[in-house]
Amino acid sequence: VGSHDIVYSNNYIRSDFSNFSSIQVDILALGDSVLSSFPGNLRKIKSGTSMAAPAVTAAYVRYYCGKSGSVKTIRNELLGKTLKVNTVNQDSKEGTVLDNDQLDKDPLNPWWWEYRYWIILGAVVIFFMIGYSSICWNRTRTLYRFRKRDK
Repeated sequence: VGSHDIVYSNNYIRSDFSNFSSIQVDILALGDSVLSSFPGNLRKIKSGTSMAAPAVTAAYVRYYCGKSGSVKTIRNELLGKTLKVNTVNQDSKEGTVLDNDQLDKDPLNPWWWEYRYWIILGAVVIFFMIGYSSICWNRTRTLYRFRKRDK
């Protein structure tokens, strides 16, 4: 594909291929919000999907992750060496390199996603506590009933 810069803008990954004038594709965009420009065409298309979008996405998937790659793996690989885009001027690639904390916070996930393992562990502990207390309560009630009957 040639030399290119991968930039991070508005929670999406955008590729700017300098060899082909300007091709910009949001490979993680939802629906029809893919931003793209055709090779040799300086006019930017703000809505709809470009013919380049599926090809670029497929190339990234094959190159970075193989057949077993997930979206998160692709995102982490692509954003490992990337720049933030200036939100005022989308063509500007001025910004700071993203650190690991920013990479781990996926904007598409809900707030509790980072704590999912603790939530699952807490639910399992509560489930067993309720079950154990139920067993103890039934055993105590049964023993009390037999004692009362034997008197």
